Amino acid sequence: MSDSFCPLPWIQISIKPSGMMTTCCVMRALTKEGTTPSRDIQKQMECGDLAYSRLWWENNKNTYICGTDSMFDVLNAQLLKDVRVSMLKGERHDVCKTCWTRERYSNGKVSVRVRVKRKWDKRINPEIAREITGGDGTITKFDIKNIELRFGNHCNLKCVMCHPGHSNLWYSDWKKLSMMKTFWTDDGSDVDSFLFGGTYYSMEDSTPFDWYKTNLFKKEFLEIHKGLEEIYWAGGEPLLCKEHFDILQILIESGVSKNINLRYDSNITYIPDRLIEMWKKFRWVGVQASVDDVGIKNDYIRYPSKWNIIIKNLKKLDNLGREVAHSGTTISCYNILTFLDFAEWAKENMSRHFWEVMHFKHVIAPFHLCPSALPKSVKQRAIDIICDYLNSFDSSDKSTMHYVKVDMFKNYLIEELDNFNDEIYQGFLQHTKNLDKIRDLQFKYCFPELYEMIKEDFDGVYQI
Repeated sequence: MSDSFCPLPWIQISIKPSGMMTTCCVMRALTKEGTTPSRDIQKQMECGDLAYSRLWWENNKNTYICGTDSMFDVLNAQLLKDVRVSMLKGERHDVCKTCWTRERYSNGKVSVRVRVKRKWDKRINPEIAREITGGDGTITKFDIKNIELRFGNHCNLKCVMCHPGHSNLWYSDWKKLSMMKTFWTDDGSDVDSFLFGGTYYSMEDSTPFDWYKTNLFKKEFLEIHKGLEEIYWAGGEPLLCKEHFDILQILIESGVSKNINLRYDSNITYIPDRLIEMWKKFRWVGVQASVDDVGIKNDYIRYPSKWNIIIKNLKKLDNLGREVAHSGTTISCYNILTFLDFAEWAKENMSRHFWEVMHFKHVIAPFHLCPSALPKSVKQRAIDIICDYLNSFDSSDKSTMHYVKVDMFKNYLIEELDNFNDEIYQGFLQHTKNLDKIRDLQFKYCFPELYEMIKEDFDGVYQI
């Protein structure tokens, strides 16, 4: 495998909840000027010199917006052309560093790039890409095969690490946190606005998140839909969106659904039988269930989900067969010591396939909920728990993606063991206490082991 090439800059469009466009889920939105985000701001964020707390890594200005700008225009954005040139030279562009980092942690086994390159290697490799790419990275043949769709920020949960940009249910809590002058909202937002991708959005205006209702998007989707091979749905919560069903119906009625894979990120609080019937018309369906822990711990993180409903829907998906169900467990400061409780629950209660392909990833932003924000003693305890867990695996299980991804998180923690920023850590403590107050929750009862390890810091942090 080439150590720099990825097919996605030639074949995929990725659209974020507010309509910002890029080429994949781990690349920041593309700007019309072709400039990267301010490196001064980025460096201040990474060094903890700003009380930014949740200024997102994709803090771009003047981005391409789907429904306003053409999907075809974004394919030749300057930054994307630069990425293509780098890849064809065998160089690793900095904008793709999320994949390089994941490959380092997993010994080259896991990243978005690894997955898609394995699928597309015979149809779009460096030799084929050179034939359709100009010297400056421009492509003249637009052949969109994959599309990532996030139809706005409509959601029925307000997960503890989420934000109004991904969930409109977060609006009320965001206002309350803003009035409390919490660490997380110290970015210039006010009680009626929030910063997302470098742009301020008003909570009184949903229009920016309705890009998928525009005539331009509908027109361009109809132009490309017959050539699509994969659609990735995320949100918001995609299974709550009427237009998601409309798109599936278009694909079914035009006879192309049998050629298309559907991938979902879903909180699986709602899985209508109607949707399951529609899925049968597609080549393959995979649902990554966003479940981070068990019982009240998951309900705390994925607030206000109910564990009994999650169990029912997990088993509903698992019983469909066709390898539909797997999970996407997000590891944050909260479940760093307990995320494997869900892995053990899954091994006992779900199919072998579900357990084997469980996906584990950690919070990147906001930084103060990233596992690296915690003290060294907590990270070391998590490493010990993970090592004990991995040592219990039979030799045959060590080849599973489950093992690889848990081991990958362990390697990440080892690398981050000595990294610590007290301001970011204090932000986690304050954020947790403030959220507990406005949601009437109790962190210390949901995560008792973690609480005992940071009790002195947690009980002493200032709360408004």
